[in-house]
Amino acid sequence: MNAPASNLTLRVITALVILPIVLALIWVPALRIGLSMLVAIIVLTVMHEFYGLYRAKGIAVQEKPGLAGGLAIAFAAYLGDPAHLSAALLGATFLVGLGHVLSSAPSAAGFGGSLAGLVYAGWCPAHVLLVDQLETGRGMIMLLIVAVVLTDTAAYFCGRFLGRHALAPVVSPKKTWEGAIGGFLGAVIGAVVVAMLREAYDWTAFPAWSMQQYALTGALISVVAQVSDLMKSYMKRDAGVKDSGRILPGHGGALDRFDGFLLGAPVLYYMAVL
Repeated sequence: MNAPASNLTLRVITALVILPIVLALIWVPALRIGLSMLVAIIVLTVMHEFYGLYRAKGIAVQEKPGLAGGLAIAFAAYLGDPAHLSAALLGATFLVGLGHVLSSAPSAAGFGGSLAGLVYAGWCPAHVLLVDQLETGRGMIMLLIVAVVLTDTAAYFCGRFLGRHALAPVVSPKKTWEGAIGGFLGAVIGAVVVAMLREAYDWTAFPAWSMQQYALTGALISVVAQVSDLMKSYMKRDAGVKDSGRILPGHGGALDRFDGFLLGAPVLYYMAVL
């Protein structure tokens, strides 16, 4: 078995192990607190890997205050009030700022990295818990999963078999416009199928949106998920590392696997409430 096929097999096996657990945490009422715990763990893991990319460049970040702030952000999102989330982000910003000004080697680049970790790897994914508090939150989280997973899957196969034109050759040479378009269409089609199934089987756990709203949601999530993936690729290339971590066989680190959800979660939440 060649290397790409072996890696794909590992990715599939890992996904098959993780997916039933995530579905149970979403849909089994007695396990809903587990979803909050899982999001908190993901936030801390992604932040740790994010800060690791800065350390690989020799940039000093305030990781411990940052992780403490990330945990506070996740807890604030669990409370279900956006005001709590904003307050937690403000407090976390003060905490990492204090850490930097009291540091023996203060660094403007490190301060920027610490703040970026709070926002991108902490505040953004915590919105999953805000979505969960909405009336049809469980269905919207499933829609988020469908859009991101189909974006990744369709982009991978379309890029591999149809890819001819580089999307961002400096940042990620293997990504192509054909793959990006395939991922976009995959997410839109997936969202439309969810809307059709909701209508056909009266799945009230999913939002009562029109077909066009479902399609638009899938489209926006796909776009921001792919941009988030390129942002992560840029950081890894700049840091000179292949994967952000090794916690998930076949996928690399948590940042490698969940990058699409980082920007997708707040987009979904604010589309729903606005």
